[in-house]
Amino acid sequence: MFFGLAALTVALLGWLMPIGQSVAWLLFALLSVVYILLLRRFLKKVFLGDLESSDRLPDTFIGNYAKVTEAIAPENPGKVEFSGCAWEAEADERLEVGQRVKIVDKKNLTLKVSK
Repeated sequence: MFFGLAALTVALLGWLMPIGQSVAWLLFALLSVVYILLLRRFLKKVFLGDLESSDRLPDTFIGNYAKVTEAIAPENPGKVEFSGCAWEAEADERLEVGQRVKIVDKKNLTLKVSK
């Protein structure tokens, strides 16, 4: 994204006034670094979101049912399908492929499920 912004800025400057190729490359490199330094912190929050709120699973997930697509064991996470999406899943018991499970909790992007 930062390189794209730098390229667009150099293109706009080249359209407004004649600049040589070597100056354009120098401006591109300089503007790339400037955009990284100025915008990274702001854009990181936008794209990653608020970490505290992303750790909480909406109540609409908890209590719903998913289907096991990759076997799950207590020490071996597997996968479940919920609302058409594949999710990493953990359980305190062995769950086989095709089994219907209930979502009971969430830890980061991993769902905690049970029979």
